[in-house]
Amino acid sequence: MFHSLPKTGALAGGGKPLPPAQKGRSFTVLGVDPGLAATGYAVLAGTSLETVRVLAQGTIRTSPKAPVEGRIGEIHDRLEEIAKNHLPNALVIEDHFNRKNAPGAGLMLGPVIGVVILLSHRMHLPF
Repeated sequence: MFHSLPKTGALAGGGKPLPPAQKGRSFTVLGVDPGLAATGYAVLAGTSLETVRVLAQGTIRTSPKAPVEGRIGEIHDRLEEIAKNHLPNALVIEDHFNRKNAPGAGLMLGPVIGVVILLSHRMHLPF
């Protein structure tokens, strides 16, 4: 899911490029790959790009038989629990805004991305 970190990059929300990681400055990042049926996540921490380690990773699966609002709520609650357990200082989300292979998928991804952005806001995490 999250194999390597670039030395620079842009925030998923379209922000300015991020500067290279500073040596000795610790960071913890919650990365999210949103999906209604399966939302992937990883919590990465380190003091430099060379020292990054995975603190947690997994997949939040929801039942296709459950109502959409219940599935969205479950994803939010699990991500919030993960964030409260690991206290990240940033949140990143996989860019699904330009999906050319499955444009209809965005209809169900929108609410999932929305709860991730809401979590970012409520926990005061850069997004």
